[in-house]
Amino acid sequence: MIDKIKIICDLIRMKTVTSDVAAVNKATDYIHSILEKHGVYCQLEERNGRKILFASTQPGKTQDILFNAHIDVVPAPDKMFEPRMEGTILHGRGSDDDLSSAACLIELLCNNRNCGGSLGCIFTTNEETGGTTTKYMIDKGYQGKRLAIILDGNTYSVEYGHKGVLVLRLTAESAGGHSSEPWNYQNPMDQLIDGYTALRKAWDHPTKEDSWKPSLTATIFNAGEADNVIPQKASIVLNIRYTELDQKEKILALVEEKTGIKPVVEFSGLPVLTDKDSPEIKLFFNAIQKYFPRENIFLDRGNGSTDARHMTGMGVPMIISGVVGGECHGDHEWSDTSKLDPLVHAIQEVIDEILKK
Repeated sequence: MIDKIKIICDLIRMKTVTSDVAAVNKATDYIHSILEKHGVYCQLEERNGRKILFASTQPGKTQDILFNAHIDVVPAPDKMFEPRMEGTILHGRGSDDDLSSAACLIELLCNNRNCGGSLGCIFTTNEETGGTTTKYMIDKGYQGKRLAIILDGNTYSVEYGHKGVLVLRLTAESAGGHSSEPWNYQNPMDQLIDGYTALRKAWDHPTKEDSWKPSLTATIFNAGEADNVIPQKASIVLNIRYTELDQKEKILALVEEKTGIKPVVEFSGLPVLTDKDSPEIKLFFNAIQKYFPRENIFLDRGNGSTDARHMTGMGVPMIISGVVGGECHGDHEWSDTSKLDPLVHAIQEVIDEILKK
């Protein structure tokens, strides 16, 4: 019997902040030991000293269903790494994002080690900073041939896609000069501000009611060292989320046209696009509805991004779901432990239906 709550609490206490390679490696070893004791096949890979675990019910890199969850978390005050229960609500860093999901997958792997089909899971360790460990595993041939389920969302929202991401840096430079004579010098800050303003005016922005459009926002602005000097260099970072595979080059061209600066791509991730009418999506949706009959379950596409973007090349339907929780990355992050068993039962029903075909 797998004690999911104990596993979650143990992982929270390990302080698996993404940048702490020793901590995430310790957590990987911890999960590895649990799975091996229950007869689950395990393969450890390593990238830049960072361990990555692939666990499966059958030997081999290719499994019928591929799962994914991440065990790294964002930084937090020390008090958030001591789990705290209030009734069925578990508070602590990673309780929602994404350690409770990892615990559910540990249980599913252990319960299905003799299921006759094949299930695999990548327990990735740097999702919070781009998920290159998941990409590394996919590139090494770890695959799902019928379905991929990424547990990094919310139970009540069955996501069949999410936006791609572009992180762009624009840099403007000049000779600089004294701030008392701005007419004599080009100010790179003005160039960036004017360019970003022009870009925003040309952008068809999404709204809360109509969010499935490319979004644009500035996230970092760097310039200047003294209050009486026009700087020689200024840079702005733009975070763009886009919805279609063919939009990336068009967006890059628009940014350069409106700002007059060629953008540098600092990070890029593809959108995830699955047919919402696919049998697998309907099966998962119906299973969640069955085990959460009092909740309003809905199909959705996410504005954020998960490690699903690294799996698009597999050519299989992808579903993003997760535990019931909230305030991830915040000071009051929580998950509802009473909803973990129903989620496991729902996913088990999906597994049984997929594997019997």
